[in-house]
This record gives sequence, structure tokens and C-alpha cells, in this order.
Amino acid sequence: LSIEKGTYLLKFLVPSTSTDGPSLIRIVSKDTRWVLLEKSTMDTVAVSDTTLSFLSEQLVFHRETGKFLGISISINQVANPGADVEVNNGIIGAGISAETSNPRNTYIGFLPDFDAVASLNWILSGTGDNLQPGGIADGAYDKSQSFERLSFNGGGSMVPYNLTSHGKNGPSYKAPTVPFNRLNDVASIDIVFTPDKSKWSRVPVLEADSSKCTSAGNSYAHPELTNVCARKLDLRRSPSVNKDGRYATEDGTISGKLLTGVSNDENDPNFISNYGMGWFPGYAINIETGERLNMAFAEASNLPYANGRDMLFNPLAVDLTNINNDFEAIINAYGDAILGGKHFLYVFGANGQVPGVNTFPATPRYDHGSFAMNILKQIDTQSNYSLYLNEKGKLFRSAMWTGIPLAVKGTQWLGQDIRIRLRVNKPYAQFSTGNNDGAPNAQNNNYPMYEFSLDDLAPTTDDRNTASAALDLINVVPNPYYAYSKYETNKLDNRIKITNLPPTCTVTIYNTAGTLIRRYQKDDNTITSLDWDLKNYANVPVASGIYIIHVKVPNVGSKVLKWFGVTRPTDVSNF
Repeated sequence: LSIEKGTYLLKFLVPSTSTDGPSLIRIVSKDTRWVLLEKSTMDTVAVSDTTLSFLSEQLVFHRETGKFLGISISINQVANPGADVEVNNGIIGAGISAETSNPRNTYIGFLPDFDAVASLNWILSGTGDNLQPGGIADGAYDKSQSFERLSFNGGGSMVPYNLTSHGKNGPSYKAPTVPFNRLNDVASIDIVFTPDKSKWSRVPVLEADSSKCTSAGNSYAHPELTNVCARKLDLRRSPSVNKDGRYATEDGTISGKLLTGVSNDENDPNFISNYGMGWFPGYAINIETGERLNMAFAEASNLPYANGRDMLFNPLAVDLTNINNDFEAIINAYGDAILGGKHFLYVFGANGQVPGVNTFPATPRYDHGSFAMNILKQIDTQSNYSLYLNEKGKLFRSAMWTGIPLAVKGTQWLGQDIRIRLRVNKPYAQFSTGNNDGAPNAQNNNYPMYEFSLDDLAPTTDDRNTASAALDLINVVPNPYYAYSKYETNKLDNRIKITNLPPTCTVTIYNTAGTLIRRYQKDDNTITSLDWDLKNYANVPVASGIYIIHVKVPNVGSKVLKWFGVTRPTDVSNF
């Protein structure tokens, strides 16, 4: 009841000399305090008693009037995910849910990590697992294996790209995954799968085959694209495809003669590129900045029977409730890892340069995959392997989340919208989008500042309509009454309550003949109920039956209640 209407600004007062090191230069120092301002006047309402170093709850009193605002503020700084200092290593949670009509038609799932199976140990978090081919051990981050334990409805999940294996069957391509690919840059995101093609994302399609272009087992290429062999996570050497499955060839088939040139029409199969591109059936959003993000998916062209050669996002379907029923879609009888066709899914952050750490260009928000395609096409002809890795790192240093998706057997593929939620703690920092394009002349130098209103929370006073509506809350309990209520204290006590009463009112009780039974005058602001001892004005117990309770509130109105009670005879057996 202390809350008053008003709109406020909460801003951080960041010390001008504070720094947390070159790799974290935009993070708000723990020496920071907050200040609460009244928006209409910009007058200071309150200032924090402590810095962000301490988690404390501060009741907010107006510094001029001393009046309690009815709110409290609790803020403290946290570490980035992956620092192994926060609870669950900075993970808040993960989930997958149907957005529309049928919650059972969750048609997408993800392969869990299996530490005990070398070809399925694709998440390298922990402290020393060497089961992967080539003796690949766990990484230097997430020693608590918190990210490895992420789960969608009890199954697998997506994890930071930084933690994934670069082995033969892993979703990354090089160890360490990429120079400067940091868990610091992992953000909270939503990924939405949708049948609405107008919301689909144009993406590069990457080669998941790891044959390394050294033998007759090379990754598949279209006859006109065999001049370059695709290494792992290079562009697929096949014609691009449009949303309706038509390829960028003269006859629209995947093996036809390639179309020349590119189109600016997203309905054309050669939109942006005539090879190496497809469509992801949905989109990804950074919920911290509101930016739509670039994505990519892979497929293994050496697995045509597992949908690995069609440029479409269509992983094999398995029974995720008992994966052993469809283990051939995961590992075949010969021990080869199929992984549903290796349709590895990637979400890229819109990351700016990191002074003191790297000079890679800023990666953009969603641009139909143009930035990624420019890099991936440049490395197509790069013969110097060191330069190849450096150029490829310009793209994959911004890879945030990845996973190994599987369709769910017994569901309708793309039958409705499905939303994936991945949430991590992030420290308060200067706001900056993918191109470091912080708002010019920002009010708080792009440091955190929040606006909120208490208008909808403040109680309404001296309003006739609101008071009249509150009459509907008045009630009598228990109703009906069967010779007992929990309010009674002994065998001789008979008691019911009339509840939710205003401070001042008159309560009158009648029987069905209209005879006055009892009247109470309430004038007490400390209690909202009134007890009736089931006696009349002469202190005689009333008979069983129906009674009318009339509550009159001055200058507001009246409320009439009907009450039925069965009274009990006085127990004199113990007297």
C-alpha cells in the first residue's frame, strides 16, 4: 500500500577509472553504485548504500521526504559464463516448448553427450576425458560440466561452440576451437523453428564430412564445383536451394547445370550465392540486445542416405524416449557415426572487436549470411593452411551455440512453432551491438540504465468505481457451515467470519422472514474481518437455516450475502 504512481530511471554510476582488464573492457566495475531518478524531474530519489560487489537488498526511501516508496532494489555484479565461479558456471537454464496448439508435437530434439562412447563424446567439458580419437581431452573451461548437463526435456541440448570437439564427429573443426572464441561472448538466445517460410533464415550450409580431402573418400561436390575439396565446416560444394526445395540449376535439380551469377531476390535459389546456401526453418534472437542473429547448419555429404547431401535442414528422425530403438541413425552396424546426418546447428553472435585480444572484424547481426559467405568463399582458394585457419577464425570466433539436432519420430516435422530458450548470466556492461554502434550521445555513456513505472502497482485510493468493485470481494466463510469451523477454539465456541471488509461498515444479519438477528458496527482499520458467534442480539444461539447478511459501506454501496448453517446442540456431557 506504500507504492505511489511514478516513472523512474535506474542508472549505474560507473567510476571513470575502473577497468577489468583488456578482454573485459566494457564490463561494469564492481565499485559501481546505482542511482534512482524521478524521470519527470530527473531529481535523485535514492543512491545505493553499497557497491555491486555485495548482494544486498535496499529498501528505497525518498532522500528528500524520507517517505518509503514501497519497493526494494537488489543488484550485484556477476561473472561471465565459463569462469567456473558462478553457480552452474553461469547457466540460468534451457528449455524447449511448443508455441502453438499441440505441446506433444515437439518435433526437434538434440543428441546428448556420451562420455563413455568416443564418437558420441562431442562436448569436451570436464577435467580429463581422452576417449575421442586422437586423444582429445576436455577443454580448459566448464570443469564442473555444467554446460554438458544442459537438457531439453531430459534429452540433449545445445552448448557453447567453444566446448565442442574438433574430432572426426564433433561440431568444431580445429583445436583450440578457434583463437579468441570465448565463453565470455556467449549470450542468452531464443531459437524458433517455424513453418512460416517468411521467417526462415538464409544460411551457409557447411560440410560435416571430415575426410580432409586426402583420398577417394573426399566430400561430395557437384560436377561443376570439384575444383576445390571442402574441408570440414567449409561450404558444401553443391547448388544453393530456395525455400521450396528448388536448386540453383537450370532444371532446378541438385545435379543440373549451375545457374550463373547471383540474385537479390530471396525467393530465387541463387539468392546471395549459387552454391553453398540453404534455409534454416526459423530464426535466432539475442534476447539481451534484441538482435536477430546469423546461423548456419552442416550436413555430411558422405551420408546421402542420412539426408546429408540435399542442402536441406532435415536431420533423421529417432525415438528420443529410447534412443536405442533407432541407434542405426546414430551409429550404424559398422561403427560409423551417423548422428542423424550430422546436421550440426550453429548460432553466431553479433560481436564487436575486442581491444587487446584480437583484430578480427566485427561480426554483424543477421545479414542473410552475407558476411559468412564472403569469408567462406575466400578460403575456398586459400592454399596456405595457416592463413586458411586465420580467415576461418574470423567467422567461427563468433560461433556462440551449437548442437546436434535430431527429428523426433512420431511427430509432424514443422507442424507448429517450437521455441528453444538458452539462458546464461551476463555481467552488467556497456551496451554495444555487433558493429560497436552504441547509440551516439547516449545518456549514460551506454552503461546500463533502466526505466520502470509503478503506475500499475500503486493502489487506487478515493475512487468510487474501484471501491464499488471491491465489494465483490466481501465473503462469508465457511459457507455452508456444518456444525464446525476451524475458527472455533473449544466445544462451546461457534464462529464464522465475514471477510474482506473495509475499515468502516455496518453488518446486519436477518433470517429469511426478514427478522433482525444481529447488527455489528465496524470502525477499525487494523482488521479486515468480523466474527459472528451464531447468536442473536439477545445472546441466544440461532437455529439452523438460511440467513441474509447485509454489508453497507458508507458512500460506496452494499453487498448482500446468503449463508446456510447447521448448528450443533450444546455438549453438556462433560459438565
